[in-house]
Amino acid sequence: MVTSGSHLLVLGCLICGAMLDQAQALNIRVKESSVVGQFRRVWQPYAEATMNPGFSPAAELFTGIGWPGHPTEWYRHYGLVSPRHIVGAAHYLPELNWPIRFLGKNGELHDYELESISVVKNADRVATDLFLGTLKQPVDLDQIDPFPIYNLPNLSDYVGKSMVVFGKAAEGLQTTIDGHWMLENEPGFDTTRFLYFDYDPAGSAPSDVHYEGGDSGTPAFVMTSGKPALVGNASSLDTIAGGVLRSSLSLVPYYAPQIDALMEPTGYHLVRAVSPAGLSLAIAHAAEGALVNGKPGAMALTLSAPAGEALHNLRLEVGGQTPPDQLTGNGWISEKNEDGSWSCRRAGLGAGESSVVHAVWNFMPPTADLEVTRAADGVPEITSSPAISVGEPGAGTHDESSSSLDGDGDGVSDELEFALGGDPAVASLSNATGGPLLPRLDELPNGVRFSFTRRSPSFSAGCCYLIDFQADGAGWSGNLPVGSRLEARSFDPAWPGFEQVRLRVPFESSSALLRLRYESAD
Repeated sequence: MVTSGSHLLVLGCLICGAMLDQAQALNIRVKESSVVGQFRRVWQPYAEATMNPGFSPAAELFTGIGWPGHPTEWYRHYGLVSPRHIVGAAHYLPELNWPIRFLGKNGELHDYELESISVVKNADRVATDLFLGTLKQPVDLDQIDPFPIYNLPNLSDYVGKSMVVFGKAAEGLQTTIDGHWMLENEPGFDTTRFLYFDYDPAGSAPSDVHYEGGDSGTPAFVMTSGKPALVGNASSLDTIAGGVLRSSLSLVPYYAPQIDALMEPTGYHLVRAVSPAGLSLAIAHAAEGALVNGKPGAMALTLSAPAGEALHNLRLEVGGQTPPDQLTGNGWISEKNEDGSWSCRRAGLGAGESSVVHAVWNFMPPTADLEVTRAADGVPEITSSPAISVGEPGAGTHDESSSSLDGDGDGVSDELEFALGGDPAVASLSNATGGPLLPRLDELPNGVRFSFTRRSPSFSAGCCYLIDFQADGAGWSGNLPVGSRLEARSFDPAWPGFEQVRLRVPFESSSALLRLRYESAD
């Protein structure tokens, strides 16, 4: 075919192909001692994976390159871009039942199951030649390092950069980015922004390289501050004018917004290797109503991004002598630690946006304290200790009988229907969206998932949703087991004024119970 507006002859081909001999992967002009300082095989075939200490740059920097734990498909490779996400070529998808394998820093193999695979779409909502795979569990970060992306502001900024490219069987070599382009009239490829490097068959440079069949999806990197940053994934091999072979790779940073949106439900964004200087994450602390000894209480932690820049991968650590029973906020994923503190993450926060995290005590102690550490990509850790004033209880005026009124006779009190999104005037166990009104409990391996609807904002209006846990008849407590995870999300489609909360509770006891209590201000 002839591209529009030029006389450049382009003969396109996919580079997945059938399995070729390993020696053909990532074809390098000369594989001799003068080149071997740059080129080494990082891993041997599927059953003999080993780290090669002679690889330059160091092989242990590339533990985030994964491959299928499969007896015949082991030569495919992907790049890990978060503790739970891999990227590769959409025309060369793995199957969901293939484990994804990594070689850890200790030389041992680590297998992870895939939960889902999504093809990345461009800004026009058209599929590209990139896929994002989500693992069921995060990788062991002590052994395996995810890659940041090499994000530059302009496409022209990539041209001329030195790049470490990999082929199947994890062969690698350094080459130079020659340009960027988009293929035309090739379904699935003409929607994708590529970087490329060229190979002239008549040339003589010993380190010249081009992709071969089976290389599709393999990652390529630019070294920054001594570490690799992912720039793209192998996509196509084309013959252009003069018989030159053009190797193209999908430019991952170009699709960062779309990939971030796919990653966001798991609490991650892509990590940018190039961050603006002077990023900040502000925080404000405030009690949500009066804090009274022995009564439910909450503190609002409001985190804000700077006016001109978005933040990615927000992190929050909340502890102290009297850590809260819950740490929850819309868009946040919070997990309880062994010392009672909470570790929280949020995928991102737009420029000038704020997000509220609620520290909730089922029963306020006489004295309370918090130690709060916040950070984000490009923002160093900062610790603050808000002042907390707890008062003594006074005479109550709340009419206890009002909490049990059930005007529609459906077995759920009017107050609870209000709290969970029902209609106190309609006898129904469904909420306004047609979903279940009452909390739902689902069994999981070694635990349960507890889901319910919550008004938003709630704590600031004096409405407390309190979660109690009981194991082996030991009595109710707000002290959730270590490893409990809380997530709060807006409904999709949107349900204004309400959000969905999911609590995952791991436990090994023979019997355990969960309950939701709702208390409103007098």
